[in-house]
Amino acid sequence: DDENIKVLAKKIAKQEGKDFMMLLSHESHVHTALKLIEIWLKVIKYPYSYEVSGNEHKFFIHHDLGKKYSIYLSSLYENVLNEFDVNSTFKIDQNSISFVVDTKPNSPLLVNDN
Repeated sequence: DDENIKVLAKKIAKQEGKDFMMLLSHESHVHTALKLIEIWLKVIKYPYSYEVSGNEHKFFIHHDLGKKYSIYLSSLYENVLNEFDVNSTFKIDQNSISFVVDTKPNSPLLVNDN
């Protein structure tokens, strides 16, 4: 069941991700994708935090829709970001997801869980 959610998210990301970016911003780049994620979070009014430090972008997103939605949302964002030459790590919880994206091409992503 969780695998079906991931497959659906991947399909949506592949079919709609770049088209959506081009429609709204006329460019397809990782920074555009991150900006659109933030805009979308503002529109749907999910509590979130977004921090940028150099090439590292950190998101924490809270929702009250359960684990399956966390799986869907993280898979969707992960597949959109995989279209670019970046490293990312995702963490899924019951009602939240967090992820870190390193926008520097081909660099290893180090996540400190302190």
